[in-house]
Amino acid sequence: MALVFVNNHFLFSELDEEQLAEPDWYIQKCRPRPGRDFIVTARGLLTQEIRADLEALRGFRFAGHPDIEISPRRLELLSEIVDRQIEAILV
Repeated sequence: MALVFVNNHFLFSELDEEQLAEPDWYIQKCRPRPGRDFIVTARGLLTQEIRADLEALRGFRFAGHPDIEISPRRLELLSEIVDRQIEAILV
């Protein structure tokens, strides 16, 4: 079964910027999530194709949208979370 991600949930819309700057506790506790540990699960499912996709996503940065108000700081914090998760999976 393929995982379905709810972006509103996994982009941490309920966290303020201060909480978003230190998201580790929330990431460990948020539900739903696959398995007991996302990084361990992701490593176990890692194929060469997925590895290549993650390598291509290194340095990804969220960009603002003219119709959606979001602070540049929040976009940067979200981008840093993605980078950290990618690096943790690819170790």
